[in-house]
Amino acid sequence: LIVAAAATLKSDYSASKLTSIGEISDAFTAEIGVTAGRTVFGLGIMGAAMVAMVVLSCAAAWGLGEVAGYPKSLDMSIHDAPSFYAALGGCVLMANVAVLVCSDSDLVSISIGVTVIDALLLLPVLGFLFLLARGALPEDVRLKGAKMWVYGGIFAMTVGLAWGCAVLSLAI
Repeated sequence: LIVAAAATLKSDYSASKLTSIGEISDAFTAEIGVTAGRTVFGLGIMGAAMVAMVVLSCAAAWGLGEVAGYPKSLDMSIHDAPSFYAALGGCVLMANVAVLVCSDSDLVSISIGVTVIDALLLLPVLGFLFLLARGALPEDVRLKGAKMWVYGGIFAMTVGLAWGCAVLSLAI
């Protein structure tokens, strides 16, 4: 989204010309000024990073809880689920250490790699959610009929778009 926004802000830039963080930042600053551009860009990056940190850390801690069998929920207090919160904190700590240790070029490569993996994993995730919505939900809210076909089509288009973007990001 940030690349697309930067590319549309200034006609001198196209998405294919934006190959580094600096170029994306420059596309923002060229249109709305240095201070505002860097502020908007920085807040966008910071917001995306914070969302990713929360989602990935919680998912990893929850997944470890599934395997290890310990209580896992953000609804529980730290006293009720100490292993979950320890795993959550450990994930956040490891991510921070990785950012401090890696160079800028490594972080860009890691970011691209994680994004491609996310896109590839979208098919099984949405596929299982679709199957659950068709079979595991109570009968009155279960996906069926035209609604099932609409959601199935939206899921298929979403996966196709994500996989197409993943292939394009690897080609650039």
